[in-house]
This record gives sequence, structure tokens and C-alpha cells, in this order.
Amino acid sequence: MSELKKRSVLDTGQVTELLLRLPGWVVVEGALERVFQFESYLEGIEFVKSLALKAEELDHHPDLFIRWRKVRVRLMTHSPRGITRLDEALAKAAEDMFGA
Repeated sequence: MSELKKRSVLDTGQVTELLLRLPGWVVVEGALERVFQFESYLEGIEFVKSLALKAEELDHHPDLFIRWRKVRVRLMTHSPRGITRLDEALAKAAEDMFGA
């Protein structure tokens, strides 16, 4: 998929379909979000580190909020502003890391 297509904002129908493929994710204020719960604080930190490495690889960086045993991931492309295929790719990577 071309870089331009990856950064094209998804329409409402596409976002709805995306949410069906990504249980646990919701749209909050125009961004894709999910809270991941861990057994320990350090497991959450390891998850953040792994996700940060993937974000660097994709050159697409999420907002990450770390709490005790919880990490909230917030994904939205800033230019153009909205949810894109890059957000979907990073959400899927987060799911894979969490499930591993």
C-alpha cells in the first residue's frame, strides 16, 4: 500500500468495520483507543517498549498513557487529522504484542 494511501483518513463506514476487527478498541474524540491491562507494572512497561519500537519502524507514534498495570494507547494521524491505515497497523501490532 502506498504511503499516501496509508495516511488517507478512513470514512465512518471504514472506521466501523475496523472496530469490528479490533474488539476492545473504541473511538474517543476522533482517535482510536484501547486500555490494556497487565499482571504487573513492568509487563506494561515492556509492552510500551515493544510498541514504541514498532512505532519507530512505521514512523507513526501513538500517545501512550502508563498507569499501574494499565496502558492506554491512543492512535490518530495528525496530518491529515483522523484515523488512517497506519493507526490500524499499529493497533493490530499492539493486539499481537498483547496476545503473545
